Amino acid sequence: MNEAPQKETTREKLIAAASRLFAERGFDGVSVREIVAAAQANLGAITYHFGGKEELFAAVIETRIEPLMAIAKDVMGSSASPKQKLAEALHRSAQYILHEDPTLKVFFAEAMQGGSRLPEAAVKSLDVRNKMVQRLIEEGIERGDFRNCDAELVSWFFFGSIMSFVLHRPLLHPEFRRQAYPEDFVRKIVDESLEIFFKGIEA
Repeated sequence: MNEAPQKETTREKLIAAASRLFAERGFDGVSVREIVAAAQANLGAITYHFGGKEELFAAVIETRIEPLMAIAKDVMGSSASPKQKLAEALHRSAQYILHEDPTLKVFFAEAMQGGSRLPEAAVKSLDVRNKMVQRLIEEGIERGDFRNCDAELVSWFFFGSIMSFVLHRPLLHPEFRRQAYPEDFVRKIVDESLEIFFKGIEA
């Protein structure tokens, strides 16, 4: 016997509506009234379920970054070498952010405004990401693959080139604020970044 599909909750409707509207117009370009209207909810629904507009924005970001956490967990669970894991992590993360879900660029840029717009889950994901890279660099040093370096400091450089295409290039080319970068272009970005990065740390 097939189970009937579960009805979407008001909270889920608000997140879905807000995700679409924030991606289209940014945080300041969307009103609470527009969000509840799109979600077919009452005016007090955002306050009831989230506390306010910024908290709703934070909840939207949490749902959008879950795949990035899954990528990190998957990469760390493989039996590949530290160098191979680093390359896979950057390729998969870049494809997801720049190609598969390009409106994430909008959310990252908006979240940099600070306040409660940047949820605890996003801060945690940043910490998990950096510690993953640091651990892989340390393993590479122990194996003799990488030169002796400050793994914690170097971990901050690893995703830097990708974030330039997330936060900075759209300032010069506004069409890429919401538009996906072509898959082959993302691959080229990552390949060039990895070549520069590994040349700097390889033994």
